[in-house]
Amino acid sequence: MRITALLSELFIYIPAVLMYTRWMGRYYNKASPIDQTIIAAAILYQPSLIIIDHGHFQYNSVMLGLSLFAIVNLLENNYALCSVFFVLALGFKQMALYYAPIFFFYLLSVCIFPFSKMNLLRLVSIGVSVLFTFVLMFLPFVYKGGFGQIIQILIRVFPFDRGIFEDKVANFWCASNVIVKYRKIFTQDQLKKLSLLLTLAGIAPSSITIFIKPSKKLFTWCLASCSLAFYLFSFQVHEKSILLPLMPITLLLNEVDPDVISMVCWIANIALFSMWPLLKRDQLSLQYFVLGILSNWLMGNLSWIRMYLRMAKIPVLARELATPVLPHNLFWRFVIISSYTLATLLHILDYFFEPPKQLPHLWVISNVVLSFGCFMLFWCWTNYKIIQKATSKVKAN
Repeated sequence: MRITALLSELFIYIPAVLMYTRWMGRYYNKASPIDQTIIAAAILYQPSLIIIDHGHFQYNSVMLGLSLFAIVNLLENNYALCSVFFVLALGFKQMALYYAPIFFFYLLSVCIFPFSKMNLLRLVSIGVSVLFTFVLMFLPFVYKGGFGQIIQILIRVFPFDRGIFEDKVANFWCASNVIVKYRKIFTQDQLKKLSLLLTLAGIAPSSITIFIKPSKKLFTWCLASCSLAFYLFSFQVHEKSILLPLMPITLLLNEVDPDVISMVCWIANIALFSMWPLLKRDQLSLQYFVLGILSNWLMGNLSWIRMYLRMAKIPVLARELATPVLPHNLFWRFVIISSYTLATLLHILDYFFEPPKQLPHLWVISNVVLSFGCFMLFWCWTNYKIIQKATSKVKAN
């Protein structure tokens, strides 16, 4: 069965990544074919997706690949086909809803703006594509079990009855629950409403921006911000849900900007770190460390080792360092170094010491709080970049 996870990635996710990087190289970053291949390799060698799909045994690459095919067709202005692929992604795994607001507002905007040239035919074609695809997906369930099956599907898609916490996840609810005991203060219905309000507030900046300015250069940035907001604030989040924002975040490597690359590498490492308690339970510790080290070596994040080896008079190949490990901004340098230091310290404590008996989950909670802080700061940074790019006078497309 495990070979099916590999084949689904090979036939769906990898071609979608290659198509996306080819489009970006052709129309956006003007990267050469070899550079496009290197960027695609960096995106594909994202350790969190590899270890979850092939170690934890999932099929997230199918949903992510279908979503990426939708993005590629959107960039190519094939809006009806984009809608079909995105509905297929939703049907395969409902977590693709993390991307839905950005797709919705972009497609709506290109249909109704400018009002003087409203494209009703485009709007109808998108609507028909969505409805037809949904009908085809639900038809077998209705045929076998009647319309009552649709209710059962919706209950499983939105599992509110499980409560706001499935496990200790690096989102707002689990991190702040250390101080505020939500289940003692609020009812289940109140938590649903509160979660909805915070999620709407979190996705608002990216959704409003892409609706007002449906720019292709903003689309991936808005996807990253919106999906990360869902992860941080929505109801019932799992550790593996970080894979949803990680997909558009790693696509930002196509910006070919050293500062952006540094930020993406940092948050990819934090994402992997945030899943450590889950991977440790599943006895994937070795894979965790090996994939983490190899991915950082691939990105050039271990090039600083060469500098210290030279200082110690150990002969190493003399060449220029790779892409800067840290961004130029002093604040972000401090944040990244501090987070790596704390994460390393937590790993050491977790390996050598048992947590206190009165605080049995201390190391896990520390992981949650640290990871949440990093994700929250990165979400703020993506929104800053979105505003910066949206107000830039450079031509959008």
